[in-house]
Amino acid sequence: MKRNFVQHKRDKSLLNDGKKFTFSEKSKNSSNSYTQEIIQYLNENYQSFHGTNSATIPITTVSFKTLFNWVKTVYKEKNVEWIIASNEFCNLTDDDTLFVPLNEMENYFDISIVFRRKKTGNDHIPGKDLFDFQEEMDLVNPNYQIKRTNNRYLLTLNTKVTNFNIGTKYLLSMTNQDCQYYIKKKDMNTNPNLVFQINLKDNIEFKSEQFKKSYNL
Repeated sequence: MKRNFVQHKRDKSLLNDGKKFTFSEKSKNSSNSYTQEIIQYLNENYQSFHGTNSATIPITTVSFKTLFNWVKTVYKEKNVEWIIASNEFCNLTDDDTLFVPLNEMENYFDISIVFRRKKTGNDHIPGKDLFDFQEEMDLVNPNYQIKRTNNRYLLTLNTKVTNFNIGTKYLLSMTNQDCQYYIKKKDMNTNPNLVFQINLKDNIEFKSEQFKKSYNL
């Protein structure tokens, strides 16, 4: 059996049709019964989450048991048996590394979940949107040239711009050349996500010796 060892911070994506949230197939993790339990809570409180401008909203009424079971289910599907945790980021040693059996993780970690809206970020304009951009640009300044380089589109003007927004959908990004700009398309969507995080409790006994015994190290 393949054995994996992980540190934990996971998220899952949602879809919002204006009436309810559903699980997104583009999520980093597969759906399970605990996923549906959490989404059911969101839908029962839909107005609290739909359309909110808050960057993150803590979810405090879903039971810890449900949250831990979600994490365990996700990692069991990946054949994970142990969680590796540490207060150090690199150069780890046995003295600052904790090996936690997945099935016992609630004894060693606190868990939390937040509802978050995140933008994927502005990106370079795809070729299919170039004609639409040109129509918008013509309204601002018709004297320009567009050149494609390294799968990016460069706009060259005869004067510097004072407003980098072109219409509502496009944005100009500065380069190291005067009057020359990358053409970008704005991210118009905010994607709802649920973000799980576990934090190591204080005064936890290390399990390195049990780990070594289990794997004959």
